[in-house]
Amino acid sequence: MIGTVPKSVPLTPAQVALVERVREPGTPERVAVERVAGPLVGTLSEARALSELIEVALSALREIRLEQGYAALASASGKEEEAHARAIRARRGRLDD
Repeated sequence: MIGTVPKSVPLTPAQVALVERVREPGTPERVAVERVAGPLVGTLSEARALSELIEVALSALREIRLEQGYAALASASGKEEEAHARAIRARRGRLDD
C-alpha cells in the first residue's frame, strides 16, 4: 500500500477559498467534488479537501487523455480508410485499362 506524503503547497487566496468551500457539506463546490470523488462525510480537513481536489484533477486529466487517444485513433482509422479507398480506386483504374 502506498502511504501518504505530506507536502507544503502555496495557495492563492482564490484557491484557499475553494478549499474552504469544498470542506463544507452542501456547498456547490463540495457537491461538484462529490460527483467525481463519491460521497464525502462531514466537514473535511484542509488536507483532505486538497486531496479530493487533486483526485478531481486526476480524473479530469484521465478523461482528457482518453479523448486525445480516441481522437488519434479516429484520425488514424480515417487515414487508413482513405488509403484503402484510394487503393480500390487505383485498382479499378488498372482493371479498366
